[in-house]
Amino acid sequence: MKSVKVAVLGGGWFGHFHLDNLLKMEGVEVVALATTSTKALEELAKKAPLARTYTNHASLIGGESELDALIACVPPDRHEGLEEMVAEHGVNLYMEKPLGVSLPEVLRCERAIRDSGIICSVGYQTRYNPSLDTMRD
Repeated sequence: MKSVKVAVLGGGWFGHFHLDNLLKMEGVEVVALATTSTKALEELAKKAPLARTYTNHASLIGGESELDALIACVPPDRHEGLEEMVAEHGVNLYMEKPLGVSLPEVLRCERAIRDSGIICSVGYQTRYNPSLDTMRD
């Protein structure tokens, strides 16, 4: 069985949350980690010592030729063309919300994602929470 090669971008709470879950999954290989904070990168690397480390997303995306997916957990004002880069490289994307901070930015990202054919999901996890269905009812 071929494993899915995944990278995690971001060393905050959500980055650790997703990394911890990825490390428990069969068929998933965490191959790369990136964040601008040296301390946070060291903490991530302790959990996934075989993963290559990068200090920015451009280096990660450009340096990983066999990457299947990227989980991005960075503030929306720090995406810096991230969506376009992963689309150009054909890397599927899970983006913690929101996709952008302005309508023109979101439309530009949507266009790049759609034109590339990659899979992209934006993390509005609570929409799938059964408790919300109960509250709505």
